[in-house]
Amino acid sequence: PGLPGIWPALMTPLDAALAIDHGRFAAHARSLIERGCGGVTPFGTTGEGPSFSVAERRAAVDALLAGGVPASRVLVSVSCVALPDTVALVRHAQDVGAWGVLLMPPFFFKGVSDAGILAAYSHILDATADRPLRVVLYHIPQVAAVGVSQDVIAELIRLYPQRIVAIKDSACDRAHSVGLATRFMAGVVAPIGVHVGNELDLPALAALGSRGAVSGLANFMPRVVHRLATEP
Repeated sequence: PGLPGIWPALMTPLDAALAIDHGRFAAHARSLIERGCGGVTPFGTTGEGPSFSVAERRAAVDALLAGGVPASRVLVSVSCVALPDTVALVRHAQDVGAWGVLLMPPFFFKGVSDAGILAAYSHILDATADRPLRVVLYHIPQVAAVGVSQDVIAELIRLYPQRIVAIKDSACDRAHSVGLATRFMAGVVAPIGVHVGNELDLPALAALGSRGAVSGLANFMPRVVHRLATEP
């Protein structure tokens, strides 16, 4: 279960006016796929997704596809502060036929309860249920200040067993990642992939059966990251 291979968290090239350089964006994504990556992930943390508007992010994904990147090899990071913006980006990913979406809980406001995080995820998933799309949950509390607990993950899998396919754990805490893998990669309801953002932890997860990753370092060293993720 989970991501098939390495999916670099794409850096977002800008021009002198701070607009996204669509040509370089697509060329970089194509080069990574040509070097063996399973796909690419635009607008994750490495790509500074929350720094761009919904319109900019949709236009850049359209440019990737127009530039020769297959939609089936695009995992779109859709995380936003406002729920309607996240829903709009999920719908766009559905429209273009993307492989799936990477979804952080709404952030900025701190101290959100598990019930609140679950309600936010459920709102997004229910609002886009007409065309189910794979969802990779995104846990990066040191950046978002809002995490995704094991209880929330378990309940989301119970509610949406066909949609939740993986979690990207970027907390850089190996014990936490191993705990997620132990519980969810052989889950009773619906096993999911567990992938780490900290490349140093890739061999430990590979030893538990994980074979994929969304990686910032893979922008520059995709083959090295692939070896780390597949050779425990």
